[in-house]
Amino acid sequence: MIDQKIVDVAADGATASFKVSDAWRPGAYVVAFVHRPLDAKASRMPGRAVGVAHAQIDAAEKTVGSRSTFPSGSSRAARSTSA
Repeated sequence: MIDQKIVDVAADGATASFKVSDAWRPGAYVVAFVHRPLDAKASRMPGRAVGVAHAQIDAAEKTVGSRSTFPSGSSRAARSTSA
């Protein structure tokens, strides 16, 4: 677990914000759990809901590119051109 928050949710919804850090790399799952307590006066049973979403973190700044060139007669060039 990287972070957690407890938020009261009004009838029109709620928003929770989190600071994204390197601990999130290469991505993190965000899980939301909502609980509605028992309301005996309204004859309403408790309610629960769970949501899961994946937060992909852009790894472009941490990616190193490379390119290799082989002579046309080498076996590596033959393998790479046939692929």
